[in-house]
Amino acid sequence: MEEVGIEFINRRGKEFSYRYPEIKEALKKAVKAKEAVLDGEIVVLENGKPNFWKLAEREHVDNKFRIELLSKLMPATYIIFDILFLNGKELTNLSLLERKKILEKIVEENERIKIAEYKIGRGKELFEFAKKNGLEGIMAKKIDSIYEIGKRSKNWLKIKVENILDAVIVGYTTGTGEREDFGSLLVAAYHQGKLKFLGRVGTGFSKEEIEEIIKKLEKEKVSAPFISLENVKLDLSEGREAIWVRPKYVCEVKFLEFTEDMQLRAPVFVRMREDKSVEECEIEA
Repeated sequence: MEEVGIEFINRRGKEFSYRYPEIKEALKKAVKAKEAVLDGEIVVLENGKPNFWKLAEREHVDNKFRIELLSKLMPATYIIFDILFLNGKELTNLSLLERKKILEKIVEENERIKIAEYKIGRGKELFEFAKKNGLEGIMAKKIDSIYEIGKRSKNWLKIKVENILDAVIVGYTTGTGEREDFGSLLVAAYHQGKLKFLGRVGTGFSKEEIEEIIKKLEKEKVSAPFISLENVKLDLSEGREAIWVRPKYVCEVKFLEFTEDMQLRAPVFVRMREDKSVEECEIEA
């Protein structure tokens, strides 16, 4: 029998299917089509909710033996949102509901493959459910909307329970004590076409995450920042310094609100976002 070709492509165009052998095998059984392009998200579920920390561990493993081990210890699930192409036919100009119906016909769910559930006219109820159960939020989509590849659309809105932002890492600070090499991340986002400095993020990290972040950022050090430091106050204590890096990496941050000068109030690191590009980090204001 001819081997079924399966690729996972993230937003940055990187192929990463080798990290999730359990999903590759499950897709071969679940998708009843010769060719299909699907849109979805890989998650590691724990008690029915996504565990970002376990997913991050899966995302950073390249050793074949460890990949196989983690696929059994913390198996991932592929949640399918949409379908773009089917057996050589483009579906992006069909309405959302039409695409959903096609998806339900060609995908047979199993333990590792799920189709995202949707409800019509019950957005407020779903948002309250997300809020009550500690979920990130909901997606609201117009039922007649087409699939606009690579574009932001007012027809699709992400409604978050908390204030969450994808931010560009533009540097980091040294610390004190046990965290002498690392104190906080320096983050920014695009505002009116330019990178705007948003402040420091110093909490939410595990020891392993700090080690991984330092390893990445040390290779990207530069002598001068890629952002304007006009009206920027780092307020670093004695003995700490700012180290600037090329704007290459993205992290997810949760925060209470923006201050009047557009700084993040009480920011907390959530996770690295290797599936996001720097250009996608934009403040809509």
